[in-house]
Amino acid sequence: TSEEYFEKGVSFFDESNYTAALMATNKAIGLNPNFEIAYNLRATIKIELQDIKGAISDYTKAIEINPNGLAYNDRGFLKSTIKDYKGAILDYTKAIELSPNFLSYKDIEMPFDMSLLYLNRGNAKAALNDYKGAVLDFSKAVEFNSGNDTAYNNRGICKIYLRDLNGACDDIGKAVRLGNTLSTEW
Repeated sequence: TSEEYFEKGVSFFDESNYTAALMATNKAIGLNPNFEIAYNLRATIKIELQDIKGAISDYTKAIEINPNGLAYNDRGFLKSTIKDYKGAILDYTKAIELSPNFLSYKDIEMPFDMSLLYLNRGNAKAALNDYKGAVLDFSKAVEFNSGNDTAYNNRGICKIYLRDLNGACDDIGKAVRLGNTLSTEW
């Protein structure tokens, strides 16, 4: 069945046997072309195989089947890696709109870190020199997770570009106190 091939794909992936994982996942999708979670797995496998465009395509198919925040976030992240920041921002925005506090699969619930979505969107905005927009997103990330040292660090860097040096020092200092080692360079 498609579920059996999917489970084999997961096992092979866990063993870092990405070629076998890809073959098993392809079979799962062949048996059930609407198996959304299999497209998500195949995208993850393709990332490991350095096929970023193929992974984006699989996330797109998963989104067509079942629009959800996790797939939009993951596709946005990949778009950022290929410097499609505007596309990434659109995906992160949709992920924020759709995201619940928990994700579930087969009656297993996993907490979903909303701060990550805002952090990712803030990073994409900063890459486009939208420092004010980035600061707003990093602030939202900190609201969801006050221990997000990267959000404090990145907000501090954006504040430097905005000439808010006191705010930058406060944020970067907070990032250092939370353990961010990149912040010590500033």
